[in-house]
Amino acid sequence: MITGDSEGEIFAWRCDAKGWYQLLRKFKRDQTAPTTGLAALAAEHHSGGGVLSLAMHPDKHKGQMLALLRQPAQLKVISMSTYKTHSVCAGFSGYTSGTASAAGGVFNRAQFSADGRYAVAGASVKAEDGLYRLQVWDTNTGHVVRTALSGMRHSTV
Repeated sequence: MITGDSEGEIFAWRCDAKGWYQLLRKFKRDQTAPTTGLAALAAEHHSGGGVLSLAMHPDKHKGQMLALLRQPAQLKVISMSTYKTHSVCAGFSGYTSGTASAAGGVFNRAQFSADGRYAVAGASVKAEDGLYRLQVWDTNTGHVVRTALSGMRHSTV
């Protein structure tokens, strides 16, 4: 079992013979958090940071997990064999409005496509008008992929 908490930590658990979960591994945090400004203040007090969603690759033999983190706003693919970041989806942290990141908006989950080649998450266009758009990334390279859904704007209603 994989879990994430409000402080941005990710843990792997293993069920023992008695049915109790024992901590197997604590994932190391990437040292990519900003060190100045409001984001640093939020990270310092452990507010605003955290794991918003975790998703396993649809092919269990691939051994990858998709993690959406709030502070700093990141969407990344993590290898379950090495416990290291395989790729970071480019441009995700750029979707901000004021001090609120897109990861804190209505769309607070990310998911693999059915074949695992792509990751999909929502991004805020403008917080004031309540519009959001979907963004798609190639999970191997982390590059943005243009699709028909990328240009569409969605309402929160």
